Amino acid sequence: MKKMDRCYINDLDEIKLKIQYEETLVHFEEAMLCYNTGAYKASTILLWLAIFHDLINKIKEMSTNGDSNAEQIIKKFNALCEKNDVKLMQDFEKEILKKSCDELMLISTIEREHLNRIKVDRNYAAHPYFSIESKNHHYKEQLKSHILHASNYLFIQPPISGKYRVDEVFKLIQQDSFPTTVTRQI
Repeated sequence: MKKMDRCYINDLDEIKLKIQYEETLVHFEEAMLCYNTGAYKASTILLWLAIFHDLINKIKEMSTNGDSNAEQIIKKFNALCEKNDVKLMQDFEKEILKKSCDELMLISTIEREHLNRIKVDRNYAAHPYFSIESKNHHYKEQLKSHILHASNYLFIQPPISGKYRVDEVFKLIQQDSFPTTVTRQI
């Protein structure tokens, strides 16, 4: 599936009907409940949790489908969960968008930037020392944009790794059975 062929949603109520992972849905529904009641900081935090869980679930699914890069990321994630080391888990969380973009090509560079903006706003919402200068006057509209970006880039999309697909095509064309000359078919 090409990125251009992706389906996009603009209706917030329609999004939850298309979310495929239970963990994502739970956090998304809580984020929407907070959004609808005006608790925008709480909504931002829950939206980031939904993004993180959605990425992890997509990477797990890609791993079970044979993507070795995804397998390595999930092995590291599982090891960190077993260690229960908060600092290492935070470091892993900081890198999840980069890994999803650069190593897996699960999201594009522009999508990574938009999703990173949500992570930055999550940090402002979750850490009081970040939000000394409040900028809440446009926050509702900005948060709605964040919700739509997260939904259209991740929540409603299947876990398709561009990197894995590209690697598979290169393996195919490097096989001895792949034609090396152009032939004309009648």
